[in-house]
Amino acid sequence: MDGNSLQEKNASLKRFLVDTDTLLSKGCFALPVKEAHHLINVLRLRQGDKIELIDGKGHIALAEIVEISHKKSDKKVMVLTEKNQLFSEKIDDTLPIILTPSLLAATKMDIVIQKATEIGVKRILPVITQYSIQRKKYSMNKRDRWQQIAYQALKQCKGINAPIIDDPVSIWDIRERLVDLLNKDNNYCLSTCNIDDIYEHSLKIMLSPYPSASLHEALMSLKFPVILLTGPEGGLTPKETSYLEKLGFLGASISRRILRAETASIIATGIVAYMLQFTRSTLTVSG
Repeated sequence: MDGNSLQEKNASLKRFLVDTDTLLSKGCFALPVKEAHHLINVLRLRQGDKIELIDGKGHIALAEIVEISHKKSDKKVMVLTEKNQLFSEKIDDTLPIILTPSLLAATKMDIVIQKATEIGVKRILPVITQYSIQRKKYSMNKRDRWQQIAYQALKQCKGINAPIIDDPVSIWDIRERLVDLLNKDNNYCLSTCNIDDIYEHSLKIMLSPYPSASLHEALMSLKFPVILLTGPEGGLTPKETSYLEKLGFLGASISRRILRAETASIIATGIVAYMLQFTRSTLTVSG
């Protein structure tokens, strides 16, 4: 049984997050404090119950609760990974999508991170634009917070891989950052492509109120990866739009109506994911 089969077989089991080293160590170990609290006080699981463990980075295991301590000063849950039910080989269930949303107000950005994780994007690279609300208030610890939001969303949606979330980049430096990221990780192609030129090979789309095509039309010439840039509440400036067009971004729209920035980001990501899943299925069948 591989990791995907394990996931399907145990779809009803509750899932908990542990770090990679702990998960791969096998044997008996304690759940992290927050996870133990959730298991005891929210889910009210009992000794002997089966659970799933993930690290958010491609590893999954089946485990059994072997001990629960209800002491107020030391609430603890010990679990034992089951023999032959730990998969050290990484599973990648993400899609080759790099979402590059403009920085939004805190709660709106949280929603985008959460939903993009559920949809299955591979990477999220926030972009600082002229009208980005948080561009003067961004602090480095926000990335850690966003990553935790992604991990929690991953548990709920039964995914295995959380997206990598990067520190925000200025829109004027986006090409250099994307080229650097793609050169470090060439696992973005569903089909054979020139690994030395992944950025140029990619399909780059920006949502625009003045599009040259609909998103559906833009995806007709589907290439991998898909880099999807969504603007802030005030939209991209003409200067920013012109700059992105020079970088190869195609302006596309998803609605005749004016959507909120977070709504547009989530809908567009979902459409791209659907097209990629369809293409992946086609390639698998034809291969």
